Amino acid sequence: LNNDHKTILEQYRKCTNYNLMTDYYSKSAQHYDFYIGDQWKGVNAPGLDKPVLNFIRRVCSFLTAMVASRDVSAFVTPYVYTEQNVLTADIMNVSLAQVFENSKLTVMARKTVRDAIVTGDGYLYWYYSDGTVKNELLKGTNVLFANPYLNDIQKQPFVLIEQREYLDKVKEMAAENMQETKNIKADENCLPSVESLPAVTLITKMYKQDGKVWYTQVTRDAVVTPPVCLGYSVYPIAKFT
Repeated sequence: LNNDHKTILEQYRKCTNYNLMTDYYSKSAQHYDFYIGDQWKGVNAPGLDKPVLNFIRRVCSFLTAMVASRDVSAFVTPYVYTEQNVLTADIMNVSLAQVFENSKLTVMARKTVRDAIVTGDGYLYWYYSDGTVKNELLKGTNVLFANPYLNDIQKQPFVLIEQREYLDKVKEMAAENMQETKNIKADENCLPSVESLPAVTLITKMYKQDGKVWYTQVTRDAVVTPPVCLGYSVYPIAKFT
């Protein structure tokens, strides 16, 4: 499996081109505009009143409440009841409760459902940091699949996650991973008003090799994180359609 810098950028280009071809970016943006009440966007009629009765947001909020009306929970019980297995299950249940609390899963799950209602798909990205499990809400436009026609994430040859990060943070990550930082540059489309905090597009590629999930991170000009085995058997992404 080829996972060098050039190959990842080419895969990223093909995935984004597919989204452009299907008009996914503009449709998603338009759906969000209608959801927040900016429903006259793009209409050139300065002399006309532009009333808005945003029933769309009310309907979306109602659907979100219907789907995510109850908190999500998990409980582990041993398949074979022994004293050791019961103790292990109890330890796992305590750990699960801590993860649910620290990651604010109840709130994040509702946000994921809301994203799915507005644009079709909602994603939660799970990762381990600072001694605990955390999650991050991802927009559908920032999750790119090797095969867009394959609905099962776990069968994807690879998954790309596009994120905007501060330049200094990305350089720190590269330095920690013993990578060159001189070629990591801010994106050309950074706004002049935020030049003091320039940002760069970080592409995380996850793929499966020998039954385990690996990941690597690159920018337009450099490798930030060389391939690392996460030890997982599944991609740490939860999808709600």
